[in-house]
Amino acid sequence: MTLRLSEFGELIVTPGSELEGEESTICKINADACPDREILGRAITGNYILGRDTIIIESEKGLLPEKEMEIRDLTHRLSGLGIVDQTPNRTIIQCFLDPAKFSITNLLSRLHRVALSMLETSMQALAEHKFSKALQVLELESEADRLYWLILRQIFRAVSKIPLSRLVGIESATHAVGYRAVSKYLEEIANCSESIANEIIGLADENCDSYSSVIDEICKSGSEALRISKGAMDSMSILDIELSNKIIGECKQFEKLERDLTEQVLSTVQNRKVTIAFRNILWNLSEISRSAKMICEVAINRYLENNTDVCIFWKQRKSGEETQYIKKLVT
Repeated sequence: MTLRLSEFGELIVTPGSELEGEESTICKINADACPDREILGRAITGNYILGRDTIIIESEKGLLPEKEMEIRDLTHRLSGLGIVDQTPNRTIIQCFLDPAKFSITNLLSRLHRVALSMLETSMQALAEHKFSKALQVLELESEADRLYWLILRQIFRAVSKIPLSRLVGIESATHAVGYRAVSKYLEEIANCSESIANEIIGLADENCDSYSSVIDEICKSGSEALRISKGAMDSMSILDIELSNKIIGECKQFEKLERDLTEQVLSTVQNRKVTIAFRNILWNLSEISRSAKMICEVAINRYLENNTDVCIFWKQRKSGEETQYIKKLVT
């Protein structure tokens, strides 16, 4: 058995040893029960996220070509997956990743860098009128997806295995919930950046020279969204409540900026297609700001997990008429 001291000083006894061999989880998917390739793909992705190591896809009727293609596509889109056996009626895919080698904080940092690179490249494409440059953003989206699914897999595996949770940097169930939320907000930033890139690509055949002043303002707001997003992740990394509060305030100011710029677009841009594209770009920038705000709220929650100058706390346990105070250990 393994003994471990909890954050409240309680001794936790875990059956078995942390040195025992890693268990392997196998699942079987009935492809005939999946009406189309999308449902099959979601079933495979869901099992990957849940930490299943070997996924067997079977069909009594024989796997249809489009379902075989979906399986092959997923082995490229999901980190560590590979086909190890294949027949007309069965395909076996396996995950070869060592979960202990991927810490949650490092994965979140990588996803954040990819998402911000997507946003920055999109704004450069708009500012320089190099619409082909926006195509680079679409290539980065697949990397963002791979990181997001891997983060979810790590979280689900960690909450079910205490030794692994500490190896990947998850100290409690509340940490797992927080990291899950942050990963989703970072994915939203990546998705919004992809949407911005698609809007810019759609303007390739339009003459936008007459709207240079509006484009400059939109690009400035893009730089502001980029700065806010960086600040949000900084507040999460160092758990600084003052920085988190500052970024949340700036997110509120960004909402007003987005409304003002939208009114400017509606009043100065006559081309309907360009108007819609600019409006959608601004809306996505606003969504990026909102995601940054939510990351800051998670950072504040994490900050309040420990005793600080701002807040101290303790537990109390009642037994009959007696009250026992159990002060939380400062970490």
